[in-house]
Formats: sequence, structure tokens, C-alpha cells
Amino acid sequence: MQLPVILNKFDTLPSLAKVGLVVGGYVVAIIVAFGVVSIYISQTSGPDRDTYAGMYAFGDCLLFLAVFGLASIVPTALTLLLLTRSTLFWATCSVLGSRSGSCWHQPSCHGIGCA
Repeated sequence: MQLPVILNKFDTLPSLAKVGLVVGGYVVAIIVAFGVVSIYISQTSGPDRDTYAGMYAFGDCLLFLAVFGLASIVPTALTLLLLTRSTLFWATCSVLGSRSGSCWHQPSCHGIGCA
């Protein structure tokens, strides 16, 4: 399908349904990440996990973030798709993006203490 056809289908949905789709996507991403980490923990349980608990906990955290990051691509793309027609959102992003990068283009500033 082409983007205009998809946008027209999403335009017929009420705003609450659109928000529900996005939030539901993030909830699914969290559940998937917890599931993958739980499976990983069950497969690597043993004396090493008890001895090096801190290192395993850090690895579990990184695994959760990686899986959540991959699984949250879909709801993030859906959010951006739903915001394509919001001129206020994109104008705000444009202003904030140009303002945050303007500091690094001044040779006397070098990113430290500039306003």
C-alpha cells in the first residue's frame, strides 16, 4: 500500500484509538523484552549467575534495552506516521532541532557555556 492510502485509513480512526494503538505497541514491546530476558535468565541460571550477579544483571539490562529498542521501532514509526500531518509538531521539532545544533557551529563556543 502507498502512504496516502494508509494515512486515509488512519484518519478515519478516532484520536483515542490512534493513541491506543501507539501505547499498545509500546506495551507489547515491553512484554516482548521482559519475555526474552526471562528466557535468557532461565537458560543461564547456575552458580556463575549467583557468583557474578552484578555482571549478569548489567547484561540482562543491556539485553532488555536492545530487545525493547528493536520491538519499539513499529510503534515509533506508527507515531511518526500519525504525526505526518501535524504542522505544529514538525515546526516545533524543526525549531528545537535547529536550536540544539546551533551551539556547535560557533567556533568561539565549542559547545561549552553557549546560550
